Amino acid sequence: MNVNKFLSEIGKSGIAYQNRYDILFGATRNGKQLFDRGMIEKMNTRLESVALPASGIASSPVKLQGIDREMPYGRIYEGDITLVFLEDSNFTIRKAFEAWQNKVIDETTYLCGFYDEYTCERLDITMSNLKSKEVYKVRVFDLFPKTVNAVQLTAAGEELIKTEVAISYRRWTSDPEEGSSESEEQIADSGPNNPPRPPRIVGFAG
Repeated sequence: MNVNKFLSEIGKSGIAYQNRYDILFGATRNGKQLFDRGMIEKMNTRLESVALPASGIASSPVKLQGIDREMPYGRIYEGDITLVFLEDSNFTIRKAFEAWQNKVIDETTYLCGFYDEYTCERLDITMSNLKSKEVYKVRVFDLFPKTVNAVQLTAAGEELIKTEVAISYRRWTSDPEEGSSESEEQIADSGPNNPPRPPRIVGFAG
């Protein structure tokens, strides 16, 4: 490696830092806000970590002239998005995500809610540079909180409590508005991959 070229490239293009991020949850698919501005600000202030989602290309081997060749046939969006928050003294963030989970499956009746009523239309994860200028954005579609972590309590320590939430999602795209003059509604998830509303499902109590 040429050290001078390396230093020149770093000085010219800079470095991306892990701690320059913000998140913004959108409304549900039927247009109702899940979190108000105060809660969004609290989440961003207390968000300790979040992972940019992964994606892959699904492929299968096809034999051509006796030699296998991997041929792509689709996109793969695997895993969940994990958010880790430093909890406040009233467990406000944990309560907010538990209330959202209750929209998915009612904790008393065990009825599943309507898809459009509990599914968040989008989550934006925005990366910024040292001048607080947006440089990269990931927009994640069709989310709901699958898991709110267990918290180990002990009389022996004074460790800070953290709330960890695993968010299930359907797909994501990067820099959704870059080079586009479409309206906000057109940028939102739409088209043949946008599924119809699933029916309400009755669970089993007891």
